[in-house]
Amino acid sequence: MHLSSELTGSAAASVAAHLRVEVDGAFADVLDYTGQIKLLLDLPVFDRAKLITVRLRLAQLRLVHGAVVNRVYRYLVANSDPAELEELETMRLGRQRLLQQAAAHAAEWTLATIADNWPKYQYNTRIIVRRWLDLMNAERRLLDRRLTPA
Repeated sequence: MHLSSELTGSAAASVAAHLRVEVDGAFADVLDYTGQIKLLLDLPVFDRAKLITVRLRLAQLRLVHGAVVNRVYRYLVANSDPAELEELETMRLGRQRLLQQAAAHAAEWTLATIADNWPKYQYNTRIIVRRWLDLMNAERRLLDRRLTPA
């Protein structure tokens, strides 16, 4: 079901356009962040100040991007048929699992443990970043389909 099945054509287009701008902005922010963390992870030695900056940026992104995702998710849930609801729930659960994995990763890797084993932190963090990008791309494909007025 596309947005237009619940709203008139111009209202659906307006809602979709607004949500699309929010999603595009959040996606661009995440791509910028992943670029920053990739540069950090490419450093041969641990740079404490840069890592703190990147981690603060990540916390900020989680708040902003999470709010966008929740708004879009709530809207789509209200305008979905049962098959689409199942697809949205699968995506939501995948996001929740990844948030839990990222939180466990951050808890495990304190600044002291990172300093003690920078190569292992680099490896483990690259895995988490790849998972985030995979999830973001899957969400983006879903939203491209769902936010396109018919």
